[in-house]
Amino acid sequence: FPMCAKHVRARVSSYGHSNPLSQFAGVTPFRNEYGEGSAFFAHRPEPGTKGNSQENRLNKFGSEWAFEIQVQCRFKKPPRGTLWFSCELRDGPMKLNLVTRALCRALLSLMQKHAAKQGVELRYSFGDANNHPSICVPVFAADRLVVSDAPVQLPVDTEEDRGTWHIRDGKAVPIDRSALKLEGGQHLTLFFATSYIDWNSWTLCNIPGVGNLNLTQFWGNQALHVVIFDEEAPNVDRHNFFELELASFPGRADLPESEAAKAAELSRTGTPTWESQGRDSEAAAVIVEEVILENSDASDDTETQSAEGGTQSQEGLSPGSYYSGEEDEPFEDVSDGSDDEYERAMERGTSYISTRILRNLNEMPSGHQSLLRPLSRDDCPVSEKGALKVVIPWYFCAGSGDLWWCIAYNEKICWRHDSQLRALCTVLGSASKTDTGSVQSLESTRREAEQLLTLGARASGLLEEFTNDDVILSSLLSAEVLGANRATVGVVEAEGRIVERNVHVIGDTLEWHMQIGRRKSKITIELDQLQMRSAKVADTEALFLTTREKRGYIFVLKSDYVERVRNMLERDSPATKVSEISVVSRTVALASCAGGAMSSLKALPKRAGQAVKGAAGAVTRRSFSKDLEHNTWKDPLRRWPAHRIVINNSEPYLAPPSEDPLSLSARLLRAAVGSQNLPGSMVHELTVLSGALKCAKLVELGPQDLWGFWVNVYHALLIHSQIILQRPKTLQAIVSFFNKCSYLVAGHVFSLVEIEHIVLRRHMSKPCVRLVRMILRVWPRSDDDLENRPCMAAPTCSASCFGVRADWRLNLVLNAGNFGSADALPVFEPCGQAAFNDSVQRAMNRTLSSCGSISKDAVELPYNLRRYRGDAPPGAGQEADRWARALLPQLAAGTKVSYSGTYNWQMREKLELL
Repeated sequence: FPMCAKHVRARVSSYGHSNPLSQFAGVTPFRNEYGEGSAFFAHRPEPGTKGNSQENRLNKFGSEWAFEIQVQCRFKKPPRGTLWFSCELRDGPMKLNLVTRALCRALLSLMQKHAAKQGVELRYSFGDANNHPSICVPVFAADRLVVSDAPVQLPVDTEEDRGTWHIRDGKAVPIDRSALKLEGGQHLTLFFATSYIDWNSWTLCNIPGVGNLNLTQFWGNQALHVVIFDEEAPNVDRHNFFELELASFPGRADLPESEAAKAAELSRTGTPTWESQGRDSEAAAVIVEEVILENSDASDDTETQSAEGGTQSQEGLSPGSYYSGEEDEPFEDVSDGSDDEYERAMERGTSYISTRILRNLNEMPSGHQSLLRPLSRDDCPVSEKGALKVVIPWYFCAGSGDLWWCIAYNEKICWRHDSQLRALCTVLGSASKTDTGSVQSLESTRREAEQLLTLGARASGLLEEFTNDDVILSSLLSAEVLGANRATVGVVEAEGRIVERNVHVIGDTLEWHMQIGRRKSKITIELDQLQMRSAKVADTEALFLTTREKRGYIFVLKSDYVERVRNMLERDSPATKVSEISVVSRTVALASCAGGAMSSLKALPKRAGQAVKGAAGAVTRRSFSKDLEHNTWKDPLRRWPAHRIVINNSEPYLAPPSEDPLSLSARLLRAAVGSQNLPGSMVHELTVLSGALKCAKLVELGPQDLWGFWVNVYHALLIHSQIILQRPKTLQAIVSFFNKCSYLVAGHVFSLVEIEHIVLRRHMSKPCVRLVRMILRVWPRSDDDLENRPCMAAPTCSASCFGVRADWRLNLVLNAGNFGSADALPVFEPCGQAAFNDSVQRAMNRTLSSCGSISKDAVELPYNLRRYRGDAPPGAGQEADRWARALLPQLAAGTKVSYSGTYNWQMREKLELL
């Protein structure tokens, strides 16, 4: 639906999930890594419609506000510096022509000057390839602020439309804002209300000298994100304390008559939206809300009295119930106590839990029977804490819009609908809902569900009940073949993700669309010289397709339709051959396999391999061009910044995770060095091997091995990228190369710059380089993002796995591949500390001999040590002297020590191994 009018949809982000916030005086709690609290939203309805309009509130001060938003937040971590209130667009830059750009610039400049007169800093940006369009003001510039020592039920009323108050003993006492400081345990309530923006009509209203302006002409159909954040450095490191998404959807009056009738029927029968085949669930939810409002009496009283005499919102939350507890230490995040409740449930026996589960799951509409059956006895023993781990290796998005999860437990797999899994997780302590707006949100849901189900497996018989009835993937697939050129197949869009898509053969190309949220991308592959191999995914038949460009795709099919789809894709080209492969499942005990991805490549027919060798070589050695960046390497799911070139994401990696990531990284580095100047077919084997990094299990690596792993990965990516894209030659191309070339590691994308400065140098000094933040571009991610929101299904890793220990020797070990670094690389493998130190020492000696000089009277250190002089070992004297004493313990007193005067950025043609 176009974002044109009638209804505003508000959603508050809470631990990666989006909780709805009603525009009719709704209150919704939120929690995240940095803050927790609640939000209130009241919007004036359109003329002629019913709803809780909060007329008295919006007209209280004679301003006739269109809406009011209140955000109450307790900061788990103290804000760093200025606290900002920002409005952002995240789907792309603003679409402005000369006229609209000039109009925007004039309006924003006027606002900026007006704010400056009041001593308020206002920032704005129209957006570009690296920054979101945004407008920011300090939170302390808000008209009204309320500080309290305890949570206060929203909405909060004030006596004036401007000012600052401190609530003590239930009374709001005016205070001086200039003396306000946020302290531990305090709660800040921010007010934002205006008559100049109408979210129902999506317009700016009553602008002096301009009138009304439709917001779609400035940013199209994008949603607006309202964020409260602080930042240590602009656009690099910021903490988001609160996020609200505002989007617009049409009302029932804007829909065809048939759809409006269906919506009315939907609201009367109470049928859940997931059962409505082919219907937009978000629009349906808005329509149902409208129908319900038409049949209810509008009322300004949104609260009910609780049994204890206090107030309670419509959501059933008492004041402050979203907080961890009243006895929290300042800025400390503590458990919500759900584990204690679960332990008490365990003591009652499994039947108590089963009864609650059955009550939830059996309350589904007719035609959808519960997959649970009662236990055979009332009291079942609780299993030991070492119960089997529950794994969810896949999820499946059906063409009807339904979401299904694959549950692997006790050497068995079965599929369960999202509503059933959510019901079980709710019983086990989860309060979140499934958010399908992004891959990262679904991965967060997957990890939370795995943890809860593993906890539930401690109750004997609980998971056995839930997984008792077999539901297999092939029974969920539509598998329609519509004529000779169309079919509906399950596409493996990412590791752990299968989505039903309609594919269409047009001439010698195969096309389909991939969509995540409201964003859609078109996929086109050439059928000429297409390789097809049989495979199995989640115990279901599949076709593994490899294109002439060595890009891999997997179609999951019903067994009856495999041959029909294969015939649809086959061409008469002699290079089109079929080989057999059984893809390894993520759960070893649940897979049927004949070898990993590397062995499958060796199994290709010799003649077919020779036929594609020349074409693959030509494709893999294309130059570092804009066409390559924006087409071949663009991620249709938009899981990472658009400019990234993710080298090891050419095809889904379905083999089990490597048990020894350090050995894997060493093999990869040796293969990368050995692949320099080799044919394209050998380069493809290197790319397939690098795909194993996607699912690397880093959690079991010690500090030494973790350090060696990331150094190996950095060097492998450096060489691999040059093999694929050719060596960059100009300084601008070199900077772009290091910022864009990336690997997927343990579910997250890291560029060369990010591996060096975010992972390897996390606990070390910053480079002494002017305008360093303009040169080094990083994608800021929080610890919660790294632990719970990967880009694909990958083993869970703590955030500490993405930051290694500080070691000053890194400055002489890490190699940038240019003449400012050594001409040879170390390879770190599992070994003892003595062998590790020996490898490090040999790497440092090679760097000193390649980039510095040592004589009896003088020592010239590599220029890189000057750039990172803050890492010099402790001791007396200047940094250069401390470097020299650490590197050359036998250095004679009085020896002149200096740094090399230049740094040679020119890339070396080839690197060797030490």
